[in-house]
Amino acid sequence: APTLPASNDFETVKESLSGFSVSETEKKAAVDQGFRDALRTFLVDKKSVDDLTSLVSTSVACSRQELCGTTLPFTLLADVLDCLTLDQCMAVFQYIENWVDWWLEKHF
Repeated sequence: APTLPASNDFETVKESLSGFSVSETEKKAAVDQGFRDALRTFLVDKKSVDDLTSLVSTSVACSRQELCGTTLPFTLLADVLDCLTLDQCMAVFQYIENWVDWWLEKHF
C-alpha cells in the first residue's frame, strides 16, 4: 500500500481526542465535522488543490486509524470536485489516480 504524504497528521487528531470521555461514535462524528469545517474554510479561502488533497490524505490516515468515518475521504473528495473549476478538477483526478490503491483497500 502507498504511504500517505501526511502520515503522522492523524497523531494530532488522536491526541486531541484522548481527553474527551465520550463514545467512539461521538468522537468520530466530531472528527468528521471538523474535517468538513476545515474543507469549507479551505474552499472559501481558495486554498490550492495541493492543500485540499493534503486534507483528504489526512482524512485517509485518520480513517485508517478509525478516528473518523470510512466514508469521510470520499465525502471530502466529492465536495472538492463540486466546488472547483474543471481545470482544478483535473489535478484532483490525477491525485485520485495516483493513490488508487488507497481507494481499493478493504478498509474502504
